[in-house]
Amino acid sequence: MRKVVNGGRLLAGLVTGALALASFAAPPAHAALPGSGAARHQFGETGSAEEARLLQQVEESIARKKGLDAQISDLDGRLRTTQSTLRNAQDVLGVAMAKERGVEIKLAEVQAQITATHDALRAQAIAAYTGMGAGNPIAELLRTAAVDRFATKQTYMRVVASTKADLIVERERLQEVNNDLLAELDAVRRRAQRERDNIADQQSALATARSAQAAALYQLSVEIANSNETLREIVSRKDEFQAQARELEAQSAAIAESLGRSVSSSSSSSSSSSSGGRLADPLASIRVASRYGYRVHPIFGDVRLHTGVDLSASSGTPIRAAADGKVVSASWLGGYGNAVVIDHGAGLATLYAHQSAMAVRVGEQVEKGDLIGRVGCTGSCTGPHLHYEVRVNGKPVDPAPYL
Repeated sequence: MRKVVNGGRLLAGLVTGALALASFAAPPAHAALPGSGAARHQFGETGSAEEARLLQQVEESIARKKGLDAQISDLDGRLRTTQSTLRNAQDVLGVAMAKERGVEIKLAEVQAQITATHDALRAQAIAAYTGMGAGNPIAELLRTAAVDRFATKQTYMRVVASTKADLIVERERLQEVNNDLLAELDAVRRRAQRERDNIADQQSALATARSAQAAALYQLSVEIANSNETLREIVSRKDEFQAQARELEAQSAAIAESLGRSVSSSSSSSSSSSSGGRLADPLASIRVASRYGYRVHPIFGDVRLHTGVDLSASSGTPIRAAADGKVVSASWLGGYGNAVVIDHGAGLATLYAHQSAMAVRVGEQVEKGDLIGRVGCTGSCTGPHLHYEVRVNGKPVDPAPYL
């Protein structure tokens, strides 16, 4: 009983903690935390690696809590089933024990009757053995010489013989009943023992399930505490993360301004409509981890633009120029890390960020497919990948039509 009470108190505490977590910093309904690893890709480019890491921790904690919730729900079902089975087994055992007591009472009655019959037969045997002695009424009757008493003597002897026979038959019948009752009692006791063993097994299973449930509830409380702590840290560092996001946006704006100065609006407008699709893929294998576009921060609720696409690749994977052009930047660009920017003319440019190593220099002319660097994880990055941007007149556009 104490375990059940403690478990109920713990569960009540967990529910309270979960409600506190939900009210503390729940993501907006239209901006739920993305799936596993998505926060890292979606926000690593518009904030900081630390922010993305913390968001990923929250995601993972939420996933673990869902798993624990499912585990606890399963254990609840097992507990209910086991308790129901245990109650049924106890009911069956109660019936078996009642039947055992009934059989024992019947057996005692039959054994008393057998004893009484046995005593009666023994008394008659003694009487028959001593019946001819002097002074015995039977002996006197048997010695009577009168003819009219002869029939009486015969009748008496028949009655005595019949009584003995009836007693013998009754004793045999009672002995059979006794044997049947003994066999029935043995069967009932064996059935009752099986039910006792079944109850012991069910009690053991119940104890195991309760122990597993207590462990899962404790782990859930740990996850809630961890989530609360991580969320508090994110909120407490909101200004820091938003400043980093603004810094990255400023770097992106500086790149746009620099590229915008290199081309006139007339030439760019004529090229922007015909440039889609003429770029080669920067990696041999394209696996998009996070797409271009605006997204809502799951905690702060502010809108941020992901200015390119994140392409999954292992560290050291070759990065190749998407088209002929001139390298206008090949250096460290803050949150972009090691980044190469290539101007392809007519207002079109591409950017390749987070490189582990750059293979070109500013002012160098490259051709489509030339090696310009290798995939890495520099700047605001939590894992190796290529952040790839396409810019028209310096402004970032969705790279999807160009891939």
